[in-house]
Amino acid sequence: MMLAALIDAGVDAEAIRRGIASLDLPGVGLSIKTVSKKGFRATAVRVKHPEQHAHRHLRDILELVERASALSDGQRTRARRVFQALAEAEAKVHGRSVDAVHFHEVGAVEAMVVDVQCIFQGLVPVADQFHTELITTSPKVKITGATHIQFDESRALEIAKEIVRRAIDRFPDRKETFIPEIRSPLVPGFSHEYIDYALGGLYRGSLRPLNDAIIAGRIRGVVANIGCNNARICHDELHRYVVTEFIKNDVLVVETGCGAIASAKQGYMTPETALELAGPGLREVCEAVGIPPVLHLGSCVDNSRILTVLAQMATEGGLGEDIADIPAVGMAPEWMSEKALSIATYCVASGAYVILGGSSGPVSGSETVLQMMSEGWEKKVGGRLEFVEEGEEIVRRALAHIDKKRADLGLAEYDPSKWGMSGDWRIPEILGLPLEERIEAVYGKAGK
Repeated sequence: MMLAALIDAGVDAEAIRRGIASLDLPGVGLSIKTVSKKGFRATAVRVKHPEQHAHRHLRDILELVERASALSDGQRTRARRVFQALAEAEAKVHGRSVDAVHFHEVGAVEAMVVDVQCIFQGLVPVADQFHTELITTSPKVKITGATHIQFDESRALEIAKEIVRRAIDRFPDRKETFIPEIRSPLVPGFSHEYIDYALGGLYRGSLRPLNDAIIAGRIRGVVANIGCNNARICHDELHRYVVTEFIKNDVLVVETGCGAIASAKQGYMTPETALELAGPGLREVCEAVGIPPVLHLGSCVDNSRILTVLAQMATEGGLGEDIADIPAVGMAPEWMSEKALSIATYCVASGAYVILGGSSGPVSGSETVLQMMSEGWEKKVGGRLEFVEEGEEIVRRALAHIDKKRADLGLAEYDPSKWGMSGDWRIPEILGLPLEERIEAVYGKAGK
């Protein structure tokens, strides 16, 4: 990834190849190609090596560095320092001598680079507890105690090299680290276009199957869970709790930003999750379509995709005429950034019910303002904003809102006992019902 980013930024790929070739390692090289996925283009770099590659010791690495004719004296010196520090770290972790250990990958943070997104001034004292250097890059964000390296597009590669050098210089100061051996797979990439495709294919892509599943009651409603993590509460705890409760109650969850990362770490973004945690109706839909019960729609600045999905649902028909009519809720249960407030207000203005969790909010001292943001805004634009601290209350209010919207649309009352029992053994039972009851058993009651 680092090599790909450097090549995209302008580093000569052939110079890198010459450096690798000068190490005289048979079968080792670079595969560099351009890839396009979901409308994004990037450079992909893979290191090619023999299947049965050697595990080298420090002395072997230093010999390779010394005889690498394409390296400058400065590059050779830095390489020796890096591998010496790596060997010492490996020796300490494994309780062996520097000469006895062989190299494999490790990871930790030598430098953290930030711009203007969701940054705490408190990062400085936290970084000071370790060997990490905090580097700010925007004139809008200069933090006392942090290193400021102003970003300039005309000098992007030069600045990137400077930051990488500073990180390398910090590496020898790394002390004992704890890196959890936990890996969680996920299925990302659910833009509104891909949701259309997943539900209907290339030629019949639409949100009709989603609307039908909500109308029938297989899916109770939709929750958009977005937003930050908040240092006032246990990291990820509210995200984990509310998402678990929603999918258990047959609510399809779409996510962006840090909320999506929280669910990915829990392993919620795979189709298999539906089999283990989802309610019976949502599980049937996820099994049929092959999607997770929690959909990753992108970064925190991709929330317009969620509004696009809601607008398409309203246009598709059967769930009212506006976003305000749909059984859906938006929330940021661990919000921290002012950006989350601005996102919340434009979602409310679009007709959505939005909950900000984890704190009482910046206007909790005024009942007048709180009432204006909830009841007042709902009368004007159809959406409302509420601050709710506890996870249980967030879930209760969200489900109550979804059920109210279902009732307002004339949809069948949510009944999970109707779903999750599909199979051949049900066919004779259904065929024996009168026509109206048969239709209701298969599709649920028709809504407006």
